[in-house]
Amino acid sequence: MYVGGLDIFKSTTSGSTWSQVSFWSTTSATLFSHADIFNLYCDATYLYAATDGGLYRMTRSTNSWIDLQSNMQIAQTYRMAVDPAAVFVTMGNQDNGSYKNTGAVYTCIGGGDGMETVIKPSNSNVIYYSSQNGSFARSDDAGNTSTGIFDNTTANTTCGCSDGGNWTTPIVLRPGFDTHVYIGYRNIYYNTTSGTGAWSFISSGMSSGIESLEFAPNNSTILYATDGSTVRRYNLSGVWTGTTINGNLPAISNFTELAVDPDNSSHVVITVGGYNATQKVYETFNANVASPTWTSIVRNLPNVPVNCITIDADAGNTIYIGTDIGVFATNDSRGTWLMYTNGLPTTRVYDLEINSTTSRIYAATFGRGVFYSSTFTFCQSTFNYTGSFNGLAYTEANLNITSTQSIWGGAGTSVAYNAGDYVLLNPGFEVKAGSTFNAYIRGCSGTPNPLRIVPVVNNQQPLIQINPEGDQR
Repeated sequence: MYVGGLDIFKSTTSGSTWSQVSFWSTTSATLFSHADIFNLYCDATYLYAATDGGLYRMTRSTNSWIDLQSNMQIAQTYRMAVDPAAVFVTMGNQDNGSYKNTGAVYTCIGGGDGMETVIKPSNSNVIYYSSQNGSFARSDDAGNTSTGIFDNTTANTTCGCSDGGNWTTPIVLRPGFDTHVYIGYRNIYYNTTSGTGAWSFISSGMSSGIESLEFAPNNSTILYATDGSTVRRYNLSGVWTGTTINGNLPAISNFTELAVDPDNSSHVVITVGGYNATQKVYETFNANVASPTWTSIVRNLPNVPVNCITIDADAGNTIYIGTDIGVFATNDSRGTWLMYTNGLPTTRVYDLEINSTTSRIYAATFGRGVFYSSTFTFCQSTFNYTGSFNGLAYTEANLNITSTQSIWGGAGTSVAYNAGDYVLLNPGFEVKAGSTFNAYIRGCSGTPNPLRIVPVVNNQQPLIQINPEGDQR
């Protein structure tokens, strides 16, 4: 009999006596299985363990373990940061610490449950990272060594109160002053010497731990925060002063993240978790006033939780949101949201970061690690798809889309092409049973109108061209 909790124990006496057969804190590879056991499976030869750190197998005759998750991209990543020079990414992972990835190599830079991380813009050797409930460290040598800079004890000593951080506690660097570090517990704590020496605090006016903390990128005297229900603006004029700016927002207790337009400190967008179909994303263009006007921009979003947001500094002010099923995008010229998959699996997205230098967007997923793509260019002229796909995808083109794609996922896989002139399905294109495929002729001018559902089954359909008139050729 085997039982899993933090470690795994074995009994050969019907539970009267037990012996430990896995050790999460050991340095021995043959004794190690990751902590937190979620499932066990046993056959005559092996014991398999599904853990917070992946899949492990023990040979029952020797109690010897091996790691089975080589090349499995399954990290539950809470937060990430992108080196401005695009040399590396740092990430905080559930029960697997904080890591630095250079593209080919992963290096562990911190333990525990990896959480928020940020890289100093003027010197990418300086990395801040954290573990659960707001314990922060700084590395000055690209992650090789580190020093603790802030935790619950620091907060309580600074404020003379009892304070604490959320499971994932936010940290930001002040734009133009990147030795100024700001951390959100229930109060906001800051230090102007990279976390060295004494800290100061801003009495936040929040009733619980801060969920999201963001500076206005073009005005470092404006700081925004939310604890999930209250939205506050802080202005620096000698000292920091705070103002509640919920305005006409409905009573909501699950705001997840806010973002500030890189070019307009009064343009703020905030996201909402949960399953209220009418409460997903809110936007204001006058966050600088005492009582801003907020507008819901839920539009055509599905009823899934929205977990994170970022705004690009591009000409169209592209807004990206991460949801429980992937990434959606919109911009100034669109009246709808577009699902921006581009190879991203259907999975929860907990953080989004943009590297403007390389025009890349990065997505931290909870279960599939970190992905990146080029930032979205709305309404390309043409697309040509090959290979296989499963999941959710929607593509629009100004002129045409051609495809020999194999859509094979079955139930839960839905793919749509929307082109201005025609959609061309060449021999080789197939939709496996249970998958859904739709073709539209509308282009990028707004919400697409379906002309027809193309009945392609198991590659038995000849070449199809879908035209604006709705006929086949």
